[in-house]
Amino acid sequence: MSYNFNQLRILVLDDNTYMCRIVQTILASFGAKRVSVANDGDTAMELLRRQDFDIAIIDHLMKPMDGLEFTRAIRTDNDSPNPNLPILMMTAYTERHRIEAAKIAGVNTLLVKPFTPAELYRRVIYAITTPPEHSSEIDMTRDEESGEDSVVLL
Repeated sequence: MSYNFNQLRILVLDDNTYMCRIVQTILASFGAKRVSVANDGDTAMELLRRQDFDIAIIDHLMKPMDGLEFTRAIRTDNDSPNPNLPILMMTAYTERHRIEAAKIAGVNTLLVKPFTPAELYRRVIYAITTPPEHSSEIDMTRDEESGEDSVVLL
């Protein structure tokens, strides 16, 4: 399946500049041209107030505001610029309690690090095409082609 990333407006939020560049480069290889980067939650919120985004790709562990705090702010703050923004969270931590916390915060789907470009591609499409009401159950799956574990909030 091929998806047109050309017009997607993507926000990448990670306090690790190197990781931001990696994600940006992968997204560019998919044809994404409208990618904005923030290295902290406050900067990301400011970007969200100034422009519309189709998806936010965020890291789990950041300082001073982590990915769960950022997600909760997007979902519940009265002045949230887009409470329905699809959120894909990148994480290296797949313990059940962390996945549950992401689900409760309002994350649409998780991407387990390390990840392949193909897995990022699939997770972005999933996050932007699956209505939030269908992202309520947790599933750990293994990709048949790559053999990688994948966490999906179905």
